[in-house]
Amino acid sequence: MNNNISRFKQSGRSMIEMLGVLAIIGVLTVGSIAGFQKAMQKHRVNVIRDQIIQIVAGVKNLYASQHHYNALTTQVAVDTGIIPPDMVIEDVDTGQAKVKHIYNGNISIDVNTETETPSFTITITDLPRNAAADLSTARWSEDTGLLEIKIIRQDTP
Repeated sequence: MNNNISRFKQSGRSMIEMLGVLAIIGVLTVGSIAGFQKAMQKHRVNVIRDQIIQIVAGVKNLYASQHHYNALTTQVAVDTGIIPPDMVIEDVDTGQAKVKHIYNGNISIDVNTETETPSFTITITDLPRNAAADLSTARWSEDTGLLEIKIIRQDTP
């Protein structure tokens, strides 16, 4: 009876081969997920950076003929269209506009009164640690001439 079984040619994969294939698929999946998350993080940081560069350019254009930024506030930047529309959210309680970044934190613009030369400060709050580190090490002065940016990260990672 054993002779009958051995006469048939066996084809197919063994269980060990299938487990090996599944292990390879698992490793590739984990690697691609990690790569995707890193790419999304970089994209979000680039979005915030581009938005800040756009805001700085808009403020400088608006105040090009003046020698100060005395009237500059976040609301003025919203009203004059300096802030990109996708960042502006109306606060239903106060009726004031809030400026939010991609991580849902706030961005505000204020006149910097601590310096002798006219300047303004952009404050970014509630950033994850990675985004705060990436933005704080960016080369801002090359793109914008920006002298000061305040980055306040959230306490939770």
